[in-house]
Amino acid sequence: MSSSQDFTPTAIGLRAYDTAIGFRNLDERSAVLADFSSTHTIGMAAILAGAIKGKDIIKDARSLKRIAAEILKINPWAFDKVVLELAELEMVRGIRRQGYDTYGTRSCTNCCRCGS
Repeated sequence: MSSSQDFTPTAIGLRAYDTAIGFRNLDERSAVLADFSSTHTIGMAAILAGAIKGKDIIKDARSLKRIAAEILKINPWAFDKVVLELAELEMVRGIRRQGYDTYGTRSCTNCCRCGS
């Protein structure tokens, strides 16, 4: 049985991160992922947050999207949703959108909520 301490935001974030890392080896069309959609999205957000932590401004979000897909194994179709999750958690700000794409993400620095 788990204690209530196991459900801290940090523990949840770490478990979501671990789950996203584990899902890297699954086919993106796998039915297994359907049951873990939210966890997978938050996990990808944790992976992206770690990659951009400390960066003041990300001027080329298209390049970040390509890097996220190739290096971090973040599904390009999920990229915008992942960035918006980070914005909702106040880990990024100043997101500019053009059409359906995300541009000009500003990484959070010294934010009291995310601790970066």
